[in-house]
Amino acid sequence: MKKIIILFAGLFVFFVSLSIVNAQPGPGQFMPYNMFQTLPVPGAMQDFPGKDALNYQPFVWNRMITEQSLAPFERKAFQMEEDAESFVWNMQVIQLIGQGNAISGERLAKTHECAECHGETGISDENDTPSIAGQARPYAFKQMVEYKYKIREERMMSKKMRQLSYADIADLAAFYEIQRPENSVIRHTPKRPPELVIRGDKSRFLIPCADCHGRWGEGIGFEAPAIAGQKAEHFIDTMTEFKEGDRENDLYGRMRFITQQLTEEEIEELANYYASISSLEDN
Repeated sequence: MKKIIILFAGLFVFFVSLSIVNAQPGPGQFMPYNMFQTLPVPGAMQDFPGKDALNYQPFVWNRMITEQSLAPFERKAFQMEEDAESFVWNMQVIQLIGQGNAISGERLAKTHECAECHGETGISDENDTPSIAGQARPYAFKQMVEYKYKIREERMMSKKMRQLSYADIADLAAFYEIQRPENSVIRHTPKRPPELVIRGDKSRFLIPCADCHGRWGEGIGFEAPAIAGQKAEHFIDTMTEFKEGDRENDLYGRMRFITQQLTEEEIEELANYYASISSLEDN
């Protein structure tokens, strides 16, 4: 009897140990969602209307990074490779962005006086200047790097970004990601969405805006920005830049193709749907 008890005890310990080992993600595996519950949720992925606020499970890009992939990574080693003048998604870039420190980012924002244009928490006072509160950090990081190398042209932004390392830019992106965007029409004064938002237009090969930018304009993935709560004038200016070919940093030229199919009235309709309420009142 004693031998049987010892045998069962041994088997119990073996299976418990096995389950613990299997519960830990190995190198290259995704970490289970519940292990990321303590990470801050981007500001653009909060305050969804109605029951969706409870049921919606946001795609938070940095939940894809495992402890194993971050452990051997050193920021300093990456800084030596900052001579590339075109942006490429790779694991090093993703790891670097994932280590962005929001507290450090707040200090950098004050040091470099980002609030003069973008406001203290990323909400601009001017209708023609973008609000960046709540923007997903991969998108924000990519834009800032492209200003750094003048892939995107804007004199003041390029000047400021040249002073920053990739690690600094990752910190700034982390800080602005957790800020709350302004109240927007799409979330706070619900009305029927434009057909382009929910259906697109097959006759013009246009997919719905929501397929890339999310049902509530929260942005999805690395390349599609959050657009809910954006300044209306800036929204229209950006769409026009894509339409006229003045901006060319969209992946695969998607936004250039889309905007070239749209009329000025359709662009204004989309701006009026996604924009911050305050910016519409200013028009």
